[in-house]
Amino acid sequence: MSYSRRRGNENNFSLNIIDEGSMNLYTKSLVLLLASCSAFTLPALAGDSAANRGSSSLLLAVQPVGIHVPTLIAPPLQLGYFITGDFVVGLSSGSASVNQDEGNAKSSASFKDSGVWFRYFTGNSFNFLLGYNKRSWTADATVSETQYTSTYGYQTATATAGLTADATVATIGLANHWTFDGGFTLGVDWLLGSSVLSSSTTTNITTNAGVNSTTLDNDLNTLADTLNKISGLGGLTVLTLGWAF
Repeated sequence: MSYSRRRGNENNFSLNIIDEGSMNLYTKSLVLLLASCSAFTLPALAGDSAANRGSSSLLLAVQPVGIHVPTLIAPPLQLGYFITGDFVVGLSSGSASVNQDEGNAKSSASFKDSGVWFRYFTGNSFNFLLGYNKRSWTADATVSETQYTSTYGYQTATATAGLTADATVATIGLANHWTFDGGFTLGVDWLLGSSVLSSSTTTNITTNAGVNSTTLDNDLNTLADTLNKISGLGGLTVLTLGWAF
């Protein structure tokens, strides 16, 4: 009895979680241009940022864009507390979900990013960032493939599987954050360096009718490891928009 199979998607579990259009060359160029211009124009416009921080207690902010994959996937909201004008501590949280239906694969995925951060200002706007985040991915997918045997002809095999990938990440950064009269805050995290402190993955094949289990399990584990690596990526020119009061 001869045996062969045809797969509609060779790697069905390589979920396209990151939209290719979310960070195209135009967006990168625009972010870099705005951030570079800010370095020259904002100090004059913001005035005495140190004094404005010193008269503030809380910060509400969002990081909408930057050359930083976790930020692009789930732009985080931030809540900060001014211990003094030079020390700020805060919390951040972001989440996103993706559903896909491509050919022989149907999948859903979610990403959650929560953390604590600390900024120390050494001047009017320049500051050092320390951050600690827990980033978690969950994904489920159903795939099908067409198999052929000389005895039974073409048959469809299906499988349903899921995974979780969790990583704790430490981040250090160099930034400028300007606080204007009235409380408006604009910042640029110029450079972010991150490292995965710990990570874990879990995979689970819930149903399987004829799909190669070894290949499927390997694909799941490879994807989970890749997601944890994405969680630990550094970044450039991450923008912050907010209000201090």
